[in-house]
This record gives sequence, structure tokens and C-alpha cells, in this order.
Amino acid sequence: MLLTMNNINKSFVGNPVLKNVAFELADAEIHALVGLNGAGKSTLINILSGVFPADSGTITFGGRQVQFKSPREALAEGIFTVYQATNLLPDLTVAENIFLNDMQKRGGLIHYKKMYADARAQFEKMGYALDAARKVRDLSTSERYMVSTARAYLSDARVFIMDEPMINLAAAEKEIFVRFMKEMRAQGRSIIYITHNIGEVLSLCDRVTALRDGKNVAVCSTKGLSAGRLSYLISGNESLRLYPPKAARQDKILLETSHLSMGSVLHDISLRLYAGEILGITGLTGSGRTALIKTIFGEFEMDSGRLKLRGEELELKNATDAVNHGFGYVNENRMDAGLFLDMGVAANLTISALEDIRRGIFLDLRQEMEEVVDQSIELNLKMDSLHQEIRFLSGGNQQKVMVGRSLISNASILLLDEPTKGIDIVSRSEIYIVMNELAADGKGIILVSSDMDEIAGLCDRALVMRNGRLVAELPEEELPRLTEYM
Repeated sequence: MLLTMNNINKSFVGNPVLKNVAFELADAEIHALVGLNGAGKSTLINILSGVFPADSGTITFGGRQVQFKSPREALAEGIFTVYQATNLLPDLTVAENIFLNDMQKRGGLIHYKKMYADARAQFEKMGYALDAARKVRDLSTSERYMVSTARAYLSDARVFIMDEPMINLAAAEKEIFVRFMKEMRAQGRSIIYITHNIGEVLSLCDRVTALRDGKNVAVCSTKGLSAGRLSYLISGNESLRLYPPKAARQDKILLETSHLSMGSVLHDISLRLYAGEILGITGLTGSGRTALIKTIFGEFEMDSGRLKLRGEELELKNATDAVNHGFGYVNENRMDAGLFLDMGVAANLTISALEDIRRGIFLDLRQEMEEVVDQSIELNLKMDSLHQEIRFLSGGNQQKVMVGRSLISNASILLLDEPTKGIDIVSRSEIYIVMNELAADGKGIILVSSDMDEIAGLCDRALVMRNGRLVAELPEEELPRLTEYM
């Protein structure tokens, strides 16, 4: 075996996170590492890549026992890690980030002309158009991941650790990344592939290791492995039903936009959202789907068009105004927008409803706790206490807090942008149940998602966007054919 980890244990503040975990990686193998949020996947990978040490256990790499003291040391030994939040330097250019660990020099000075030429050549080889002179801070999330992929291509690493690599990528970018993995395997190099996407595991990986509650559950080949069996290995629930029965849509129109336009991004958007409805909006990356709900929410100012709430014309000045009118918004990037990582669960849940729990100039802490406890039970939040800092919750529980915030503020219209991106199958199921219950209660939900199965499984209708325009509207019975309209 190229890599073997045996009897790995790790605790934080007395809380055991990994319990005698074992993992092995063969040469020329793509090996999936799966488990629910909080199962211990990230902790195991952080130990391997030198972020922090194990409390006990051994790691053997390339025939010798190792313990990396830092990610730089792991990289020098041939272990290249690409995280969900790519570790690029925002104030440097694309080319400078690609060659950061191997700046090309001539006469003691950095040879910028050659560096930029080599970066452009690498992107051409990948079949990806990106200006090597752009600053990384100006790039989208998917573009940053392509920069990290270019770095990986040019490295001589023997092992690549990929954490949810395709979660933010468009279809064309996913093809590039899949090609990268297959090329690395063909060269005899190996990949540890962390994902919640069962389809990716079964179609791309050779073997899979499943963790649950910090322990090994199974190690097996993906040949002949069914999606249902893998779902059970991950969740431990044989009767898990991902999508609940749909609520009945009402005839009352909650929200209506007419001929909404914004710059070169949105063009003549007209839609209706009914009470009790989950309306899906989908499209390729850059289609304008996120810009649309941010404009509805008041974050972006429309150039023309009208917005009506329950038949009355409405002009939202900003996001705060939207919240005051009963809108709730869950951002697709919970880390960059929405969550206050240094604050506790309770404070994050009630931040949008402070006016409702204020008594004079003071907060009614008893009312706040009552609201928080109710939502924690409804959302099945898993935490040490209501005051636990949000940064220490799993991704699935962080996303539940974002949804719960809208519930506490009594939002009647929820705008959810990729609400289940990067969370495990059980957390997704729990969020779907909450969404369905909200619809059954007469609330309206707009769900922006790139997951076609999610749209088909949850929504009453779906709108397809392309280049800032609505190009198709599909009723419920047509949703399984959604990909034909993309």
C-alpha cells in the first residue's frame, strides 16, 4: 500500500472525534472517504496533511513511518491537499499562485514572462479559459478551484486529497476535473476523494471507506455497490427516505415579479410564487439564478420591473427592509455570508429577529431562549449547547441554523440558494422535511439548486434560466426531464 493509517485517535477538549480509525490507499487508486457531517473525515485528512497531529496511531507513507508537522512538510513529501475553501493568496495573480512554491527565476529575479506563459499553457492544456494575470480575489469560487487544479497538475505529488472538489463547479469544469483525476490515476498517482455525492463515488472511485461517529464502518470496492447500500453505510438508516411527500399548493399568489431587469445580468424576469409552493429555479453557473433571488431580496437594485407582495406593489430598499416584510434568505456560501462564526448558536438563530424579542432597549433573553429551543428541536440541531460557537458545528447543522433564522423571524417567503450544498444525506433529508412542513403551513419557498434530483424531488414547478433570462417553465410531471432544458 502507498499509504496506511492505523489506530488513529484524536480528541478535542476531551471529546473523542476519531476512535481507532484505519485508512489505506493503494497506488493508482481513487479512494472515496465518506460519512455524515461530523463523522471525522476532515479530522482524519487534517492529521494526514499535517494541520495537527493525532493523539495516537501510526501513518506509513511510501514504505516509511511519517508524522507531518505542517501542510508544507506534507506537500514536500508528496501529499497535495485542495480544500473546499481553496488556500490561495487573494492579492497575488493566478500565475503567481500556481507557481507560488516554485517561482521561476532568471538572474536571481522572478521570470514573470515565462511564468505567465507557462500558466497560460497549462490552462490551454486543461481546455479552460482564464486570464493568468487576474488577481485571485477577483475570481469566482469555481475559477479559484480551477487555479488549484492547475497547481495540482504541475505538482509532482503522489497523493492528492480533494475535499468536495466538484461542489462549486459548472458542467464544463467538472469534466476538466474528472479528466484530471483519471490522468493522475493513469500516471500511477492516487487520490483521496471526500464527497457527499453518492453518484460521484460510484462512478469515479475504485474503493470507498465509510466513517460514522468517528469509527470505521466499512471499506469496500465500488464495483457492484448500490446507491442504497452506500447510503446505509453512510447513515446507518436502512429506511431513510430522502424526499418527503409534497404539500398541496394553494391558489393564493404570495410573490410576483413583472419584467424585472438588472444591468446585463437579468432580463425581463416575470414569475409568480404561490402559498404552499416550492418553486425551483435552476440553470448553469452564470445563468443569473443567484442574482435573481438577491435582487428579489433587496441586495441588488433592479433597473426596471415591479415586485408585488400579496398583490400590493413593493419597493425594497435593502435586505433589512426585505426581512421586515417577511422575506428570509439562505445564502449558498454559509461561511462568507450569513453566519457569525464567533457567536453562539442562539445568537445566530435570533440575529434577524431582534426587534421581535426586544423589550425596550433590552433583549428579552427568556423569549430568545424559548424561540431558540423550539427551533433547535424542530430542526434536530446537534450541538453541545445553545451557546456553542457556530464554527464548531458540522456543515449540515450550520445550514440548519441558517434556515432556522428565517423561521424565528416569521418569514412567509423563503429564498434558499443551494441550501443543501456540501452537507450529508441525513442532514439533507431533515432540511427537506422542514421545507415541506413550511410549505404545508402556507409559506412560499424559492429553491435555487443545481441538483436536478433535488428540484424534481421537492418542487411543484421549476424555472430554467439561461444568460439572465427565463427560458422554460416545467410543471411537476415534467421535472424528471429537467436536464433536457439546460
